[in-house]
Order: sequence, then structure tokens, then C-alpha cells
Amino acid sequence: MRKFKIPKRYSETYDTLNKNVQEYTVNAINFVNKIAVGGIENFNKSIELSDITTISCKITLITQEK
Repeated sequence: MRKFKIPKRYSETYDTLNKNVQEYTVNAINFVNKIAVGGIENFNKSIELSDITTISCKITLITQEK
């Protein structure tokens, strides 16, 4: 069985390409995570505003009844 030697320039090209793919993958994952977290935070704020509005309406109704 023969062992083939890979020229150094091909090895360097592969290493560079592999590094770039890893960096782009990490960047893409971070981007998706930021979008997901932002969406969750906005959803939570909507719920908080909804709760405040509901409480405000209840207080208004109670004070009008008296």
C-alpha cells in the first residue's frame, strides 16, 4: 500500500477553508440565537404590557362601580 503525500499548499488551503467554514457556522448560529432571544424578549414584553393593561382596566372598573 502506498502513502500519498499531500503537497503543503493543498494542506494549507484545506486548513484555511475548514477554518472559514467553522467561523461562518459559529457566526450563523450566533445570529440565529440573537434573533430567537430577541423574539422571546419581545413576546415577554407583550405579555407584561397585556398584564398591565388588564390590571389597569380592572382598577378602572372597580373605581367606576363605587
